[in-house]
Amino acid sequence: MIDWIFYIVAIIPILGYLELHYKFPFFSFSRYFIKEPEIFADAPHRINPGSPLPISILVKDAHRFPITLKKINIKIQSQLSEVLNEEIFINDEIYSKWWEKIIEFEIHPNLATGLVNIWVAIHYDVRGHSRSIITHNVRTSSPYLLTTYLDNEDLPATDRYWYGDLHFHSNYTEDFVEFGASLKSTRTAAKAIGLDFVAITDHS
Repeated sequence: MIDWIFYIVAIIPILGYLELHYKFPFFSFSRYFIKEPEIFADAPHRINPGSPLPISILVKDAHRFPITLKKINIKIQSQLSEVLNEEIFINDEIYSKWWEKIIEFEIHPNLATGLVNIWVAIHYDVRGHSRSIITHNVRTSSPYLLTTYLDNEDLPATDRYWYGDLHFHSNYTEDFVEFGASLKSTRTAAKAIGLDFVAITDHS
């Protein structure tokens, strides 16, 4: 009986495994498995007034499944109007384990403040097929929009206050269920948010 309990407990982490392109030995089925790299778009949850809005495009493990990244369409909308609509042609063949591009947009303060929706469409070729995704390519998760709050005031502070994130994973963390952005993307987003420091807490 104890052996069976141990077996059930040991199998639970496997069922929750979210890597998109690895399978465990002796398991032929994975609801997450796809023959392409992990692709994500991301943006900070808020930005200080006058700060550019950085949007990061992340491609992980293209050394296993190379792609040609064709173009990216980015649309930013407030509740009242469309703030920005850009088509960015990339045409990069990506073969590396980690690839990223940070796209910064100047947001004029008269155009928008408050919450904005960010629509990121990524168009690429993989294994002879053309694909388009919204925000990510996790097939078990629905497409979604990114949201960012365009603040009209800096974070309240004095010279005795510092804002920071005490627990953050960069792309040096790579395990069953998580990986983070590069240190460059992290620094860019932290500056836009208004943070003074970030504590990187990567797994060994």
